[in-house]
Amino acid sequence: MQRSLRPAGLVLLALATYLAITSAVRAVLPPTEESETHDKLAYLADHRDDFTALILGSSAMFRGLDPRVVDPIVREHVPDFRSFNLGVRGLRGYEGDRLLREAVATMGPQLRYLVLEPNDWSPVVNPWMRGTRRDRDWHDLLQGSRVIAASLDPAYDAGVRETWLPYHVESFFHRLGNYGERDRLWELVRGVTPEPYVTEEQLDRGRGYVSIEESLGERWRDRVDLFLFDTAQYEADVRSLASGEVVPLAPTALHYHRAQLAWCEAHGLEVVHVVPPFASGARFVAPLVEGGDAPRLAAFNDPVRFPRFYAIEARIDEEHLQAGPAKEFSRLAAERIADLLSEGGE
Repeated sequence: MQRSLRPAGLVLLALATYLAITSAVRAVLPPTEESETHDKLAYLADHRDDFTALILGSSAMFRGLDPRVVDPIVREHVPDFRSFNLGVRGLRGYEGDRLLREAVATMGPQLRYLVLEPNDWSPVVNPWMRGTRRDRDWHDLLQGSRVIAASLDPAYDAGVRETWLPYHVESFFHRLGNYGERDRLWELVRGVTPEPYVTEEQLDRGRGYVSIEESLGERWRDRVDLFLFDTAQYEADVRSLASGEVVPLAPTALHYHRAQLAWCEAHGLEVVHVVPPFASGARFVAPLVEGGDAPRLAAFNDPVRFPRFYAIEARIDEEHLQAGPAKEFSRLAAERIADLLSEGGE
């Protein structure tokens, strides 16, 4: 019996050694491509005592909510509210949850409030993210196993299982073994540091918020070339959104949403969900409210209630407001956040 256990022990030892080596390698690798998440987390680590609140979500939040506008309004009701915008372009549920956990570990009990964009936790990846180092990087043990389970959810059509299940399984093992990280190791050897997506000066000035106009200068005006802004399709999407069509979350997605909210509450965070005014609409939000799964919600995905945010003249593209309307969105969102926090979510 003892002799038969020896091969198994050797296999476990080899696996443990392999995982230890790959973890050590990952610890010294350069930041993931374009440094979107790394640079903001590094800034947050250096300034953790300056903030008690985080704004987290996709670029609609990153480019839409300005802490310089939000904080003075919220502090009229919540005096210790000091926010940092941790939003990142293309941030989805699984990567966002990983970033949230890293931010909470970085800030500790100093962090009390979270302004969070709700997500549909879909296993479908943005086309421009697919196969990138950043997309591989969030497939750790927790998020990788979650997205693989979601890819098997029968609530999604067979195309999701056929396309995205193999992709997420492959990405999980890429992440586990650092496979495909040759470029990052070579960058480390050569001393190459990726260009920052957001500079420290911009982070200082906007507390994590940077308008697209500031990032691109006058180039943002060429919307067709930069963002492929199909105004006819956009207007059709807005009409569809205004119709009030509801798309409920898949069972796995609803489970992950509830688990994230429970995790936040267990870590002492007061969560306000904010839905920015984008054309894709987050149509799963209404069922969350009806089910009591979004107790503090500020939803601006309504062209009927907020027509000025959906006017072509207010947009940079389907997902983003120009800087002027973004200031107004920040102001209205801040008023609602203040009400929800001071009311205790009632």
